[in-house]
Amino acid sequence: MKRNRIMEKFINFLKKDVIYVFLLFLLFLYYLYRILDNIQDQKLLKHSKEIVAIVVKTYQSGYKSSAYSKFKYTVSEKEYEFSQTGGYYKYLKPGDTVLIEYAIKDNSVARVVNSRYMQKFN
Repeated sequence: MKRNRIMEKFINFLKKDVIYVFLLFLLFLYYLYRILDNIQDQKLLKHSKEIVAIVVKTYQSGYKSSAYSKFKYTVSEKEYEFSQTGGYYKYLKPGDTVLIEYAIKDNSVARVVNSRYMQKFN
């Protein structure tokens, strides 16, 4: 009997707050997608090559928000860009270089390996 009341309350909650439940479900799906995408990228990067990338832009959108940096690199005469979070904006400027690794199977998947790797380009 008590179990039925709990189920009734839960069903009533779902009926009243369908929009909230739907938004929570979408949020859950978004985070699940991000986690699975990150796992896939990590698997791809197990077989990678290192290359030099150029800092295109460093920015922080707000006081307590994450800082992002955008990097550009070339593989087989094709140019790629990616963004990564980190405190790089404190010491990197556009035009500086970093050492990255990119996935052999999907060259667009990359991450910074050594952000202190400097090589100035004119």
